[in-house]
Amino acid sequence: ATARAFKACFKQGGQQLTYLREVFTELYPTDADIISTIPTGDKLSLAKLAGAFKTSDGCTTAVKLRRDLEELVRKEVAALGLPATTVKHRMADCWRHMANVWFDAVNKDICDFISDAVEEDLKEIPAIYRVDIDSVDTIRCIEKLAGATANWPKGHGDELVWWMIHYHPGAVLFPITRACGGARQDLCVEGAPCVLMNLQYYYEFLSWRLGAIEGKSDAILATKLYIMLRCSEVVAQFRALSILYVSVCLPVRWLAGKCHELGEYDFGYYDMSSILTCLEDAFEAIIDDPELFLDEEFMMDRMFEPITNKIPPLREYLQHMFEEKSAMNVNGQKVDSVLLDMLRASLFYPTR
Repeated sequence: ATARAFKACFKQGGQQLTYLREVFTELYPTDADIISTIPTGDKLSLAKLAGAFKTSDGCTTAVKLRRDLEELVRKEVAALGLPATTVKHRMADCWRHMANVWFDAVNKDICDFISDAVEEDLKEIPAIYRVDIDSVDTIRCIEKLAGATANWPKGHGDELVWWMIHYHPGAVLFPITRACGGARQDLCVEGAPCVLMNLQYYYEFLSWRLGAIEGKSDAILATKLYIMLRCSEVVAQFRALSILYVSVCLPVRWLAGKCHELGEYDFGYYDMSSILTCLEDAFEAIIDDPELFLDEEFMMDRMFEPITNKIPPLREYLQHMFEEKSAMNVNGQKVDSVLLDMLRASLFYPTR
């Protein structure tokens, strides 16, 4: 049905082109140059996609759409009397979505592992607080509680901002990832740095707030996070996910969006598979020596070294993100601190 909708859109566009030509012919009957710039409606058809490079995510619905769309293109080409060889099979998966699938699988394994480790402890927590080992759920709860741009009715975003300015003036809060507006699979790694780096403030704020009302709170959300953020296993989980964010998510995301512009470096879509080679080599080494996962040089420099050496713009992008991109403090003042540099130091050289 979606593929047929594509065809209908092309047909409608052709009708609009025909109407536009009629209007311009009526307005400028003697100006052939203007009329010649508007194609005729019959030239707009799905046959235009015969040589196009088509990409989508890898879910079954999107893959089926690609197949259906190609079949319609073949029929359109045949209807126009063009040779069948006109249709070129250029279809591929989106690397941004493929990376999301990796992160989703990793996150599920981490959550299952920790859930098994703290199974007995979870049984001791009243069910009303809905405590569960789910990083995405925790990130969404953080946005509901502390989000300042779109406050949840039961959240305390504005109060947290006042509290930070009052008790921690000049401090830097990591931005909260938008988590409640969708179900992106990379949310687990993208939202992890905020939880990890703001942990000391969130915990102190929740402790202050509960203490101010003598611990008598009917706020299920706040109490749930107060319990979750005190769990060392949960903190370890967000540290691991944050390492994946800075070491894998950032460079792969940049390459997925820029690979079509990297021809001068002899790199294109089909060279993206070299990412898998780098990841396979790196994580096989980590399996043999797990401490490498906490080694800054290995994770940040050596893992994608063959690619960063080949593509200077990628190296420049990472340098900008980790060494140059400045931040704002809670008072709205620009500071010299670089958010991702602070995160990187905290991940590989923790002091607390």
